[in-house]
Amino acid sequence: MYFMALASDYDGTLAEDGRVAPATLEALDLLRQSGRKLILVTGRELPDLQEVFPPTRSVCVGGSRERRSALRAGD
Repeated sequence: MYFMALASDYDGTLAEDGRVAPATLEALDLLRQSGRKLILVTGRELPDLQEVFPPTRSVCVGGSRERRSALRAGD
């Protein structure tokens, strides 16, 4: 089975106390380099999330808003 994306919560999963650990950032970079996408699923409002962690894909406010932002060509 081949996975195209990783969907994860932000607060308490990728980040602790509002910070993402260097090892987690490294793992997420490896995910990106493999051609896979990161999808953040969070209760945060999009502008708040973008201040602390700009994802390529996000589902915010308990799923009531979906946002795609192209940070790199081809996303």
